[in-house]
Amino acid sequence: MRKWLWIGISALLSFPLAAPSSAAIAFDTSADCVNNPYTSTVTFTNGSASIGWASNVLVAGVAVRLTTTGTLPTNFATGTTYYVISTGLSSSNFELSATRGGAAITAGSAGSGTQTAATYCLADAAIFQFVATIGASASDSCIGMGEGYGYNGPSVSSVSVGSASAATLQTAQDTSDFYKVLLWHAYSPTSGTSVITITLSTNIGTTSQFYAGLVSFTGSNTSALDNSGTTATASSNTSVSLNLTTNNANAVICDAGLAKADNATSTMTVGGSQTKKVNIGSTSTFAIVMSYQAVATAGSTADSAGYSASTNLALAAASIKPTVAAAAHAIPVVY
Repeated sequence: MRKWLWIGISALLSFPLAAPSSAAIAFDTSADCVNNPYTSTVTFTNGSASIGWASNVLVAGVAVRLTTTGTLPTNFATGTTYYVISTGLSSSNFELSATRGGAAITAGSAGSGTQTAATYCLADAAIFQFVATIGASASDSCIGMGEGYGYNGPSVSSVSVGSASAATLQTAQDTSDFYKVLLWHAYSPTSGTSVITITLSTNIGTTSQFYAGLVSFTGSNTSALDNSGTTATASSNTSVSLNLTTNNANAVICDAGLAKADNATSTMTVGGSQTKKVNIGSTSTFAIVMSYQAVATAGSTADSAGYSASTNLALAAASIKPTVAAAAHAIPVVY
């Protein structure tokens, strides 16, 4: 009699490893020093130099202007630039001088109506502040800055977004006309109403100008960039462009561009794949623009900025790294 022996066979089936996937980076918010000053209602006391500003983080040296719904206290005027001084500066009070580091101005009356103080970035100062409303999930932020006559002007010493310290990425210098654009970034910018503080090595000077803006994002890596960036300049042209190589799919390029503005407009343009978020400047000095673009596939990507008339331009760009999900594992199957 024949006997058959059946033997069960087991095997290990492994599904192919899936390639890591990149989470999408999303725009969070934008702000600039002209349209988003650090501002608050303030209180004056007759006969005192101390001005009340609840929970302020003003720093000595920053320029301030005052407005009112009624009348300002005697010795103060609207449309005049004042400077915060270190004397009497606390989280609830500050004092103003007509010059940087000068004598405090004493209010000759309490004034009437509602008094408001706001930081002012078009001043001869070495410290500038503005605010941005940053979301709770913000993971990275780009800070773009433009400086007129920057070849002989001060350097940027530090930038902070709330309590988050920023690091420099790129500087594009137009040596022929002494303009420069700078790009910095800060991981995990402080959420909420966050004060951006920019400190220069010295005051900008009366013949120079300074502008700054911020664009923040969610869904990006909080410890590494995709590419720290590159720069380009153009002379007597209507545009400037560069190519930046992204190293990860779904990276986002952020940039800052500058144009010498000499045709009665400060409006700048950006490339067709870019989204413009900041555009400020003067019709008689220069303008800056900030934009971003998502790049689906790693590789070389064009980035550009333009102006409506032939002029000198500079552009700095870097790319933000997406959060990369872990690869799927092989799954053993026994049968």
